[in-house]
Amino acid sequence: MPLIPVSDLLDKNLNVYRDVKAQNAMRHGKYFIVEGVRTVERLLASKFETASILVTQEKVAAWAGLIPPEIPVYIMPTEMASQLIGFHLHVGVMACGLRRRTASLEQLLGLPDPPKDQRLATTISAEKYHERTAVPKPLLVVCPNCDNPENLGAIIRIASAFRATGLLLGNACCDPFSRRVIRVSMGNIFGLTIRESRHLGHDLQRLKTEFGFETMGAVLSDSAVSLKNVQRPHRLALLLGNEAEGLTTEWIDQCDHLVTIPMPPDVDSLNVSVAAGIFLYQLTD
Repeated sequence: MPLIPVSDLLDKNLNVYRDVKAQNAMRHGKYFIVEGVRTVERLLASKFETASILVTQEKVAAWAGLIPPEIPVYIMPTEMASQLIGFHLHVGVMACGLRRRTASLEQLLGLPDPPKDQRLATTISAEKYHERTAVPKPLLVVCPNCDNPENLGAIIRIASAFRATGLLLGNACCDPFSRRVIRVSMGNIFGLTIRESRHLGHDLQRLKTEFGFETMGAVLSDSAVSLKNVQRPHRLALLLGNEAEGLTTEWIDQCDHLVTIPMPPDVDSLNVSVAAGIFLYQLTD
């Protein structure tokens, strides 16, 4: 690996790492930042391209032979690196990855994209989708408005643990490739197919009409079916709300089924990521 010692904090090659806490604007940019040993390892092992790595002098030896030779590795003392990024880099390593175009709905389902000339495209029936997908009982996790990075990162990790088919996000969600989401996901985001939808309602309708999915909303309601009594649809899209509002009426109206986790009346609710773990454990075959 090309080791590049750095002595100048103003080096332009370091701009992507500068004051990373303030880099919310990176959502619409070219790069994302990864922090931590396990997350960097998972980035390097993934299909995402790694643009560069920042390592403190004390941790260089630990990465010998683990980084492909074409990736530049910038080295500096821990104190200097901490000054650059805006907080103490106690883990000793960061990486800069290149964003990829968000998955199409077809890619989310493990299918090839339709022809570019839509006049030649044919609708894939539910039966045809069943024939062409390698997933016997697909389960999509749908988050219309998860705006908390810790919750979204935990949902990604849980979805990966229970082998969800993919994650469908509405445009009210936070950036799935923010540093905090990636860190909380423990890098599992790099192995989960994600679609950031601009028109989530349209995508949900396509899932129903073209691919035979049924939608199920996780809600707090006495009128919803208890999770332990749910009959899981063969093709399922599970909708999870955010921490403050849950699922709003707009998304509840799109659900074929409403399901709830029974709780005593003196308990307000569960954290959405905790609830996601319970739902996915129960609904995953």
